Amino acid sequence: MTPIAHISSGYIIYIAATQLIKIENTPLLIIAIIGSLIPDVDAFFGLNMKDHHNTIFHTPLFWLIIFNILFILGQSILLEYMDLIYIFFLGVFIHLLSDWITARTAGIRVFYPFKKNNYSLFKLESDKGNIPIFPNKNNFKVWMKFWTHYLKNKYLLAFEIIITITPIFMTII
Repeated sequence: MTPIAHISSGYIIYIAATQLIKIENTPLLIIAIIGSLIPDVDAFFGLNMKDHHNTIFHTPLFWLIIFNILFILGQSILLEYMDLIYIFFLGVFIHLLSDWITARTAGIRVFYPFKKNNYSLFKLESDKGNIPIFPNKNNFKVWMKFWTHYLKNKYLLAFEIIITITPIFMTII
């Protein structure tokens, strides 16, 4: 999923949360967006598109462990921050779910560390993701070829567009 779509999903979480918990504030928005982006911190560790999901940051078990630790601490020490903790982890898990849905070259490792397999809704073609994560003038043509492949899936493209434009409609309404 593209970073802009992940940011949009964080905003969607924020809008939904403000309706449920009746709290509207900038820290909540920032936490929702950070949560929806944080698993992609592994982009700075992987060399290629196909590899950047192969870290603990794209494994649900890692985030479940961190959430449980913060939840336990939250019952005593962090009680006043529990709304932020919930929103952050909702962003993380929506990120993982959307990466599972939109994966083309690297899915998520659902059962890691017990299994190292990558899973996705659609068939993974990791050979198509053998390109650097960040574009530059030397790899721009290869990078554009990747995005052409990525966006060929009409369902994936529709999902990305819907996620990206939904915040606009939510803000208007």
